[in-house]
Amino acid sequence: MGKLKHERTCIICGKKYSYCSHCGEYDPDETWKYMYCSLNCKAIFKACSAFKFGEISADEAAKSLDNCDLSNKESFGDIFKENIDEIYGG
Repeated sequence: MGKLKHERTCIICGKKYSYCSHCGEYDPDETWKYMYCSLNCKAIFKACSAFKFGEISADEAAKSLDNCDLSNKESFGDIFKENIDEIYGG
C-alpha cells in the first residue's frame, strides 16, 4: 500500500487514514477526523478521557465503552489499553 494523501495516524488505534482540514476535500463537519480514524475511536477517547479526568465514574465509562467496538484493543495505544483495563477493573 502506498502513502495516503493527507495521511494521518489515529491516536487510539494507530490506523493510517486520509484527512486534511485545510484543503476542502473533506466534510467540514468531520473535523474530529484530525485525530481519530472513526467515530468509534472518537467515542473511546471521550470515555477514557472523561474517566481519567474524574468527569465520570468507571461504571459510566464502561457503559459508554460497551457501545464501542473494542475488538482490536491490542492495536490501541498503551495508555488507552491501560485506561480500558482500569475502567473494567482488569
